[in-house]
Amino acid sequence: FQKGSLDHKLQQVIRDNLYLRTIPCTTRLPREGEVPGVDYNFISVGDFRILEESGLLLESGTYD
Repeated sequence: FQKGSLDHKLQQVIRDNLYLRTIPCTTRLPREGEVPGVDYNFISVGDFRILEESGLLLESGTYD
């Protein structure tokens, strides 16, 4: 959407409010001080792939 348009503003409001309540999933181990279910949902690679293939994730990516 074009910046400044009503559609763009609505998209931004939805994105801002959705991400305030979204806890990302990760397949890595927790780092010191991270709280499962608060900072991240720590899941296995297999469980992540199941979620990804079923379309239940809002977005996904990899980091090398």
